[in-house]
Amino acid sequence: MTLRSFVFGGQTLIMFPSQRLAAFIILLLTTTASAQTAQPAELAALRPRINDFIQAWLVQRNVAHTVAFVDDSAYKDKPVFGEGCEGWLKPHMPLERARKTLGEYLIDTANSYPPGTDVRQMMVNLSTAEWASYAVNDVSTDRYIVMRIDEKSVNDLFEGKKNPYHQILARHLKDGSPIYWTTFGLLLPNHEAFVIYAGWQHLRDNWYISTIDVTCPGL
Repeated sequence: MTLRSFVFGGQTLIMFPSQRLAAFIILLLTTTASAQTAQPAELAALRPRINDFIQAWLVQRNVAHTVAFVDDSAYKDKPVFGEGCEGWLKPHMPLERARKTLGEYLIDTANSYPPGTDVRQMMVNLSTAEWASYAVNDVSTDRYIVMRIDEKSVNDLFEGKKNPYHQILARHLKDGSPIYWTTFGLLLPNHEAFVIYAGWQHLRDNWYISTIDVTCPGL
């Protein structure tokens, strides 16, 4: 299986074969970049939304409740990491089909675990990942990474044409609030790795996921 690499903050992000879970995210440092500092009011409002999303997805395993956190704008993005994932979103999917596809994919992943499995046993603690150095949350407690992205830091962290996410995030930033980029890692029962990348923005009356992608097992 070949390695896949992308540039993040002047660094090369290497995705290893899923059998090597301990190294499923490695950042090779080449330059220094810094994420934006979280605004306390933003983070205080966002954290319950993230926790509710995790509950809907991994505990309740409810398709409708999980999809309700995803804004329709997220379905307009072409998958980057998830482009080769069977059953994931594809470009130009009709909206209703895209919602159904995303919801079923996430819940099918959750259903890899027996009902009632402790979420902390499902989520990989990403506190030792290099990406954690950019986090605005306590990764050792939360087990996932949250980074604040605005128009300045998107250029620092997702450098131009070298990074496929730069245009996606820059477009969403023009349409709404700063983005809180979250990374969730799961260790599936078959010991393969599954990662979700979700960008949260304050849209209308609440925080919603405006961009979402996955790295699926087997890539």
